[in-house]
Amino acid sequence: NKAQKSLNSKRRNELLMDLLAACNDKKPDRDSIERIIDELMPLSPVRATAASQQLQQKWQLIWTTEKEINFFLDVGFANEIYQTIRSNVLENLIPFVRDGSFGVTGTLTIPDSTGVRTEFEFDRATLELGSWGTFQLSPVGKGWFDTVYLDDTYRIDLNSRDDILICKVAESE
Repeated sequence: NKAQKSLNSKRRNELLMDLLAACNDKKPDRDSIERIIDELMPLSPVRATAASQQLQQKWQLIWTTEKEINFFLDVGFANEIYQTIRSNVLENLIPFVRDGSFGVTGTLTIPDSTGVRTEFEFDRATLELGSWGTFQLSPVGKGWFDTVYLDDTYRIDLNSRDDILICKVAESE
């Protein structure tokens, strides 16, 4: 029904604005963010998110609880972090402010094409230090993420380590 869709769309937009504001707080409150996510989940315009073509693109991190990722931001090594999903490949890239980058690449599998879960396993890690060279490291990590919200602009994941990842579609270079 058209009126209900319009109401859902309005509420979804309000919740997204609340979520972005909560993420931009000086000290974001995880409980508040989780409450907003819980309200947003049933309003996701995409249901089978794991197999959706909308997931297949480059994403820019808005906010996360992942300590390893936040380390790069907190100490000023990086200003932005990207994740690209193409077919069955997942790539996380942290471009450094001064020069170089750190990235991990892995494979994705979707255990249920009607669901929200995507499983991953990293098989390559690369540390690029500009004039100092490029180093291949042993990749660490496998697990899963549930894309609990997905639209044309935003994506929200909950993962196997009890972390939250909120991303927006990255602008084209």
